[in-house]
Amino acid sequence: MIGPEGENDGIAKRDTCLCGSRVQSERHLLIDGHNVLHAWEDSRVLMKTSAESARAHVISAGVLIHDYENIRVSIVFDGKGGEIGIEHPGRDAGCSVLYAPASMTADDLIEQMVGASERSQDYVVATGDRMERETVEALGAECVSPSFLEEWVVRCRSRQSAAVSRRARNQDQDWQNPLPL
Repeated sequence: MIGPEGENDGIAKRDTCLCGSRVQSERHLLIDGHNVLHAWEDSRVLMKTSAESARAHVISAGVLIHDYENIRVSIVFDGKGGEIGIEHPGRDAGCSVLYAPASMTADDLIEQMVGASERSQDYVVATGDRMERETVEALGAECVSPSFLEEWVVRCRSRQSAAVSRRARNQDQDWQNPLPL
């Protein structure tokens, strides 16, 4: 598991960097929604007034990673009802929010997704649940801690802001230097 500060918790890091432009698009980040929600201070604060706001905070983090890193992201929560619920918070089906049916937990759904895959090594599971981590690692997935995920989001947000600033400067220069008439 990769923990805070990017240190390796005994698992050899893959050649593919999880927090930079070298992330491969076939990677699939599965976020254990409630586990991460309760691990992050910002989400815990939001949870005191609105569970929906806390969930939205975690979902927006997943969307940011999906959009900036160009990898598939699924945020998995415990749910209700008889079937898996699926929502797409953006326009791309590569980013989804999954709700496990009442007959299983989000952990069960994550384990089934990893276990059913022919390429379980392409999965990265964000969870602080030790049993969940051990199970999906045994199935071939890689795990990252909630704090690593939070740092990943901060790095993506920072690089995104820098890219927007560069684009704005370039547009300002283009506006100030019109084509000669």
